[in-house]
Amino acid sequence: MPAATKRGSFKRGFLIGITNPKSAVFFGSLFATILPAHAPDWVYGATIALAAGTAFGWFMAVALAFSLGRAQRWYARVRRAIDTVMGALLGLRLAGLG
Repeated sequence: MPAATKRGSFKRGFLIGITNPKSAVFFGSLFATILPAHAPDWVYGATIALAAGTAFGWFMAVALAFSLGRAQRWYARVRRAIDTVMGALLGLRLAGLG
């Protein structure tokens, strides 16, 4: 795999995160259950702006944290263990045991 630039890595990670359809479904269902049916338009606008700002801030923090060599080395060491644990938990959940 060719070496990636920091800018290219950031752009790729950001685009993957921001286009995740699970985020849209989660926020859509959350807004549908929490916001009042006849709230003023500014409430909807403020809610969307707040959610977008929070998501942007989170993805920015994760991208910046994992752009550090120290974080990348740590993740390379523990990746297999994380994958094993998460795979086992998912298997238990799918088997109806979790």
